[in-house]
Amino acid sequence: NSHNDKLNDDNDEYHNNEENMSTEDDDYVHSNDDACDGTEGTVVPGTAYEIISSAARREALANSVCMSTIDEIDPDEERLIRQCMLVDWGIRYPHEWQIRAIHDVAFGCDRLVYLVAKTGSGKSAVPMTVGSLQMGVTLTMVPLVGLGSDQVNKCQSKERDIEGYHLDENRGEDGILLRSRLLALTDREANAISIFLYASPQSLSVGSMWHRTLMTLSSKSFIRLIVIDEAHCVAQDGRDFRPEFREAMKSLKQIHENSPNRCNRISMSATFRRDDQDTISELWTRMPDNVIWHELSRRGIMFGVRVSGTPMATITRCLVVDYRDPTDLKTIVYTNSKTAALGSITDTLEKVLETCEEQWRCHPSCALIARLHLR
Repeated sequence: NSHNDKLNDDNDEYHNNEENMSTEDDDYVHSNDDACDGTEGTVVPGTAYEIISSAARREALANSVCMSTIDEIDPDEERLIRQCMLVDWGIRYPHEWQIRAIHDVAFGCDRLVYLVAKTGSGKSAVPMTVGSLQMGVTLTMVPLVGLGSDQVNKCQSKERDIEGYHLDENRGEDGILLRSRLLALTDREANAISIFLYASPQSLSVGSMWHRTLMTLSSKSFIRLIVIDEAHCVAQDGRDFRPEFREAMKSLKQIHENSPNRCNRISMSATFRRDDQDTISELWTRMPDNVIWHELSRRGIMFGVRVSGTPMATITRCLVVDYRDPTDLKTIVYTNSKTAALGSITDTLEKVLETCEEQWRCHPSCALIARLHLR
């Protein structure tokens, strides 16, 4: 794998003085920033770290990374993963399962990996780190535009040569400009930067403008990773509710098979059941190389569902009860109306809280509890 050679070259550049490195001072990376005057420009071709300004900077980054501790993973490769997660994504203390998942994909070829982990556990860090390690284009299919937009915001960093775009949000002239930018990608640039593309199933339909663009990129082996986020939607919603999911899978399969160097693939979800995995495998016409299961328990979460003719009245009563008997839990109220959420619902709940606060303050026996609660 050509990108593995480049990763190893990058790793050698970072660790030529590894025996003198220490991890005792976590703030060392900050204290050495002033020493990075840029007078010693060190080129690391074919990596996301195109220019490292000085030896002090390299040493500082290396010192800020924990020592390798995971069995069955090459220490140099693990250290490179930790460096990438810290420098590119600001993750100083990654979980072991994240490092294992990243290593399984980034240092493999034509891998198909399923990742099952609970919401909020850090699944998105896996494809993001793999993408910045492998460089080139990472293509992610997301079921909701909002979900992809949130990820795009995380993937914007000119300083680290990382770009992020949502295909559905680039229409008209913006779409033409983005397409021109992608088609102008060269071999040298694809091996030096990371581009993250997010797309809905509709924009990936066979024969669409974006499908043709992505086919061109894959023919040059510029697409290095294909990701299916919330993969359970392909099986569950794709049956009847949103058939475009299955059509998009046909498109992704064409993009994958069109590449001379078959790229790696990740399908991930918090509710990725075995039958959903079987559906994805059938659409890929291949069984996964690895299925990574992470802990799914969320014991601190409870769902309360009530049928009510006047929802605000019910919410108000519940809020009064919760205020009277405070806990450490957070309450989240879901609504399908953004206007109502920012307007009448918020206004009503704030008035209820103000009333409860005044009542508690006027009740002598609850004065101490009220003060503690308001803190």
